[in-house]
Amino acid sequence: MTPLDYNGTHVEPGLCSGVLTVLVLLFGLYGIAVADELVIPEPAQVQAAIEHYVDETKQAPGVVVGMVYRDRRELFSYGDSGRDDVRLDGDSQFEIGSIGKVFTGLLLAEMVLRGEVDYDETVAELAPQQYTFADPVGQITLEQLAMHTSGLPRLAIDFGPLMRGLFSSDPYAGSTPDEIFRSVAGLSAEGLSAKGEFAYSNLGYGLLGQLLAQAAGRSYQELLYTRIFEPLGLESIPYSHTRADAGRLVQGFHRGRAAGHWTLDAYAPAGGLVASVNQLLDFVLTNLDPQQPFVLEAQRSRGESADESPRTLGLGYAHRRIGEQSWLWHNGGTGGFRSYFGFAPGMDFGIVILTNGTGNSDALVASLIQSEVQPVTYRRSWFALLMSAMGIVIAPLVLLGALFAKPKAPREGKRRPDRLDMIVLIAGAAMILVVSRAAGDWITLPFSFWWLGLVVSVAATGALLRARFLRRKAVSGNRRSVFARGLTVLLYGLIILAMI
Repeated sequence: MTPLDYNGTHVEPGLCSGVLTVLVLLFGLYGIAVADELVIPEPAQVQAAIEHYVDETKQAPGVVVGMVYRDRRELFSYGDSGRDDVRLDGDSQFEIGSIGKVFTGLLLAEMVLRGEVDYDETVAELAPQQYTFADPVGQITLEQLAMHTSGLPRLAIDFGPLMRGLFSSDPYAGSTPDEIFRSVAGLSAEGLSAKGEFAYSNLGYGLLGQLLAQAAGRSYQELLYTRIFEPLGLESIPYSHTRADAGRLVQGFHRGRAAGHWTLDAYAPAGGLVASVNQLLDFVLTNLDPQQPFVLEAQRSRGESADESPRTLGLGYAHRRIGEQSWLWHNGGTGGFRSYFGFAPGMDFGIVILTNGTGNSDALVASLIQSEVQPVTYRRSWFALLMSAMGIVIAPLVLLGALFAKPKAPREGKRRPDRLDMIVLIAGAAMILVVSRAAGDWITLPFSFWWLGLVVSVAATGALLRARFLRRKAVSGNRRSVFARGLTVLLYGLIILAMI
């Protein structure tokens, strides 16, 4: 998967919602008069938008928005941080995800200007010598990695990363530079998409950061702080959630449930940072008035993307036109957070939005700064609602049905259910509960309903085991039947592990 801050002024959410609605409508009329233009939202409009985002569309429990315009700096916040001891304000710290790629692009520009690397140096030239690469892979350049035109897949597709992605809520934790190099070295020419075409790749940025570290003979973290953060005055930005101030770190949420923090380790160049709105607004200001040559170098447009939303690309920065204005931006997302920052050099204007949910923060930004874009709406997913109902209704009903079903004598050629059948039944109910927990729409339905389904299911399981388990054979039927039922339990178990 951003807040606005003007001169430290904090706008509290206590304004009359009716007045805010009228103001939003008035600003909307202005947007009709100036079609498809970049507009600077008024404070009342921003506050109304984030309250709507939290209360009506339920895209996130909390939002902080910061904005800079010429000599003004303003901050807006609304909602819940997810922690009783953490206030939601301009200093609250959020995972910012792929916004971190912009800093990796700045590091590349800085090292090129120093003469330490060149844009056209290749993976094969810079990677450790023990790795060998297929020709098209080895000839990928640093600039191609920075512009997402290398052809690398979005994520590593070898066994280790795939298993971690399936069975962990922290999918990058424990990754190492060696793992990244091995993943790329294992790719064949067929594993690449067309070079030169835009194909977003977290693997590519993880590789880029580790190649720069290899070239400098220092860790990526050390390079980031000494070469980028210190010159820009951003050294207070935490490298990861483990380095963040516990009294300021916000809790992330996914579909209404608390989500675990992500530890990117070797993939930190792709987006492992934590930051506050105030810190990112400081970064916006360094972009609006660049004092360091590497900032201008990284911002410079290098070519047009070829995806469905054409835009020019810098090193980490994405470029687009809104009306007559050039807009530089990047968004970000992790397991429980969404973020956005962007700025218009020609208007001396920038905006940052950080949320502790996985809603569409890009749409929130667009509704504020683009004259023709409508406010964010929440679309309920009937599939997700069905997943919710599975845990609440289906799992306990299946178990209760088995408990109260009248035992029948087996018909000719039929066997009586045994203990293995009950294990299959209980494992299936557990799988339904876990899937509903992971995929259910707990924004629409209170998560307490899931707990109700769990309690009833546990009670039914206990009664079922006590009433019938010991009275049945352990297994019956032929070997094929026993094997099939055992394989079913194993499959249910794997699904449970993947969804926890």
